[in-house]
Amino acid sequence: MKTIGDLLTRDLSRKIEEIIQVDQADEQSVYEEITEYVATGSIREQYHDLLKAIAEAPSDPHESVGVWVSGFFGSGKSSFAKNLGYALENRTVVGHKFAELFKKQLADPQKHDSQINDLLDFINAKTPTEVILFEVAKEADTRKVTQRIAELMYTVLLRELGYSEDFDIAELEIELEAEGKLGEFIATCRTLLKKDWETVRAGAQKLSRASAILNQLDPKTYPSADSWAHAQRNRDASISVSKVVERTFELWGRRRKGKALSVAPENGAILAPLNGPSTWLRNGHQRAESRHFVRRTLIRLRAVPTLCLFQRARTCL
Repeated sequence: MKTIGDLLTRDLSRKIEEIIQVDQADEQSVYEEITEYVATGSIREQYHDLLKAIAEAPSDPHESVGVWVSGFFGSGKSSFAKNLGYALENRTVVGHKFAELFKKQLADPQKHDSQINDLLDFINAKTPTEVILFEVAKEADTRKVTQRIAELMYTVLLRELGYSEDFDIAELEIELEAEGKLGEFIATCRTLLKKDWETVRAGAQKLSRASAILNQLDPKTYPSADSWAHAQRNRDASISVSKVVERTFELWGRRRKGKALSVAPENGAILAPLNGPSTWLRNGHQRAESRHFVRRTLIRLRAVPTLCLFQRARTCL
């Protein structure tokens, strides 16, 4: 006697993820997510409209650089944003180009319409894109009562581009890089401390050790081993939204020249207010204001071929 499992082509014993996480980058998991993705007619239409807008953006710039993906819990918001991000970057997943997997799942068995395929092929060929996917709740600093979305985005950007996630250390790296001294600084670190800079900057003594390296590199400007560290003590490490946007273009141009940027934050943090409804409302409002300011500033400073911000909204129960 056959069981239901015998009648199905897929193995029912395999692990099935309860939810889709935008920052889940395990290739096998991503492959299973896209190959099991079922697109409705409405989803195909939304993907078509969005891809069309992205394809036309470089030749017809306008203010629509942000996209808000909204829906009820479990409606497929994370899948929508994640699949789009992977398709735009066209990452290789388990030996397959994601765009090809995406197009296969988006194919309508009732029609022979190649518009989505053509649009995606055009974007991949004409506008090489790198996508930053992250979940706000996981990136938030638990030591801070409130944290603006711009700060979270900047932290993730720094990490993706290979800079330190510590704002003070990142500022030092950015300045040294602009002066053409970062390579020498890293080499001095290895000679002086017998460690790679990536290891040193992640430790608790990063400021004092960076200061010692600067003293060794430029004793005239930094006469003692603690000169730079001492100067940082009263420095405000916070960063404005305007500066985040300016730095996004500047740093992306340095380390990802010729590539468009797409940022897809999953805003799950507002689902778990720690201090009651009033805090959720206040923090949610601040996050929304920060998002809108980022979007407006990006419009004014647009320098990357295509820049799309995808903000995923969740239903709050």
